[in-house]
Amino acid sequence: MERHIDEVAGRYAGRMHSWDVVNEPFWPDHREAGGYRKGVWYNAMGPGYIARAFRAAAKADPKARLCLNEAWVERATPMADKVRQGLLRTVRELLDAGVRIDAVGLQCHLNPGPSLRLDVLSDFITELDEFPVDVYITELDVQDGMLRKTLANPDEFVGDLYGRFARTVLAHRNVKLISCWQLSDKYSGIRKEGSAVKPLPFDQDMQPNPAYYALRDAFLAIR
Repeated sequence: MERHIDEVAGRYAGRMHSWDVVNEPFWPDHREAGGYRKGVWYNAMGPGYIARAFRAAAKADPKARLCLNEAWVERATPMADKVRQGLLRTVRELLDAGVRIDAVGLQCHLNPGPSLRLDVLSDFITELDEFPVDVYITELDVQDGMLRKTLANPDEFVGDLYGRFARTVLAHRNVKLISCWQLSDKYSGIRKEGSAVKPLPFDQDMQPNPAYYALRDAFLAIR
């Protein structure tokens, strides 16, 4: 693990804004103490692999921002509650151990439905403000497949959700970055061959859609 970090982060040292050092370390359904996700590094080293990875990244690229990235945090479900608790605990443990962590990444694949709660997300971002770390929105999109089958104007709905989301998170001073999960619908991670989903700010022809204008307006409002 440390060799991989050194070879990759070291190769691009000084050229990157940030590194996703540890990605999605929690999966409560694996039933590990602390809610951790099973995997190669966890199975070999236990939860201590997280601190080791951050120390290795800080050594390999001292100038880049170092990020702990996770999903599910915008949802009001028992699993999401455990993920949020795990993130808060891990950030505290890393800082208490003197391990450098600069940001917490929140993926925010927005799935419209009763479990999506922007107020819960806002409260969690407030909790993260207790720590000297930034918050990055790292994989923003809208999971709009069902909307395409049920709504007359799904593009407008998606744009409205982007706007409400952006206004919610940008109200927090510790939110420093918003990036989408790809830029155009053509390259979306949730797009399947022939599907009609439009989860991103630019359509297949790289033309701006309602989501783009909603994000633009939210950014302009804080200038």
